[in-house]
Amino acid sequence: MQTTRILLSRPLVERDDGQPLQQPEDPLLRALHRTGAGVMNFPMQSLLLYSKPPAAQRSSITDIHCYDNILVTSKAAARQLVDYLDQYWPQTPVGLPLMALGSGTAEALRPLSQRIVLPQAGHSSEHLLALATLQNVTHRRILLVKGEGGRSTLADTLGARGAKVDTLLCYERKNVEHPTAELEQLERFDPTHVVALSLETLQALLALKRPKLTHASFFVPSERVAEPLRDAHVKYKVTDDLRPTNMIKLLGLESEAGT
Repeated sequence: MQTTRILLSRPLVERDDGQPLQQPEDPLLRALHRTGAGVMNFPMQSLLLYSKPPAAQRSSITDIHCYDNILVTSKAAARQLVDYLDQYWPQTPVGLPLMALGSGTAEALRPLSQRIVLPQAGHSSEHLLALATLQNVTHRRILLVKGEGGRSTLADTLGARGAKVDTLLCYERKNVEHPTAELEQLERFDPTHVVALSLETLQALLALKRPKLTHASFFVPSERVAEPLRDAHVKYKVTDDLRPTNMIKLLGLESEAGT
């Protein structure tokens, strides 16, 4: 029986002020380790967190209670928003209209509110934009909390629908360059499955041009992210549910996990 070997690519994270960072343990990584399967995290991106919001955008924090909707696009952005509000507000404003992309992002926002809106059908920008509350947004003030770069779908679509959209940038992304020894370690690991949760991560993995990667079966969050895999004729499966219990089930590891 072939041993299951799972490659994840979670980003490295650091602060722009050089202060040490305590990152919460990744629940998917922890759950996969508990199954007894082989697991490797091979970061292809690093996140540089802004210890303070950019000067030109600080009014979005001091005036955050004035927004009709606050859309948070990632766990890293959620954690930074929590930190910024702690810096600038003696007490967190009550009733912030928070919306999140994905359950992990919603969980990271819990210190601010227990009422967080998120799409149940998936965790893409399109799923968020399909929510009824974002259909008629003429003259509405909306704040996007995100990292530098990435897709402009949310801002473009909400602007076209008549909203006034502001952006709060919390971090920037950089590609990680791996030395030869680490690439050789990846070859020896020889993954049977690869979990790639963003298009940027997937593209960076494929750019390594490692044949053993393209022989693996990929898990991706959407058909949009899967496009490079289709072009390269690589096996993949799309899943909207990235919770650890579901990923363990998809990987056939339920018996090992005792679930």
